[in-house]
Amino acid sequence: TAPADAATTLPGGGGPLDRLAAVELATGDGATALRTATSRLRQDRLGDTLVVLTGPGGRADLGLVGALRGAYPSVVVGVLGAREPSAAPATGPVVLDAADGAAFAAEWDGIRRW
Repeated sequence: TAPADAATTLPGGGGPLDRLAAVELATGDGATALRTATSRLRQDRLGDTLVVLTGPGGRADLGLVGALRGAYPSVVVGVLGAREPSAAPATGPVVLDAADGAAFAAEWDGIRRW
């Protein structure tokens, strides 16, 4: 989860990669942090494509993230450390299951549906 003030604490507001570099691991109640983040993303739409990176434990959150399709026409979820494919509905987010970064990059290059 990105720090709430990441855009204001980075020089010049920071670009997308600057904000990504400022992301820190959320501790405590991850479910609450995810609900807060998705609510904020729904209200403060920052573009037309949303990319969410998570680990294998994030599969349970695919429905919550997929619900953002109303605000973001394209939602891509990268599940890093995946040992098996995730089941994603045809109308939900594009889910890229990857064992590591190299596998994620290969899956990303193969996206056919946004």
